[in-house]
Amino acid sequence: MPISVDPARSLVALSGLIVPLTIISVGWSIAYQKLFLAGWWIAGLGIISVIIGIPHVLNDGAAFLLYPETPMPGVLSGTFANRNSAGIFLVCALCFVALLPSPVTRHDVLITRI
Repeated sequence: MPISVDPARSLVALSGLIVPLTIISVGWSIAYQKLFLAGWWIAGLGIISVIIGIPHVLNDGAAFLLYPETPMPGVLSGTFANRNSAGIFLVCALCFVALLPSPVTRHDVLITRI
């Protein structure tokens, strides 16, 4: 009985784990302050992606297209080629914002994180 129905696709799926496992292993050994800073950088890149995508959404895809091959009027793609990649990145950035500790300990910030 074979281990996989299509060994070539299993190899491609296995190779897709190289980047996430590398990120996890590097993140595991990095200092807390650098990891903290990297999380806020990713959150900031999410905000920049939304700002870049706003003209595209408001003008029905007629302005500021970074990838004119895939015009989708009224859909935010930001710096990505499609809405799925942009959505996954923005969800990850939002998770970083929700999970990372605030650089300044303030009580009003703690209320928003509950």
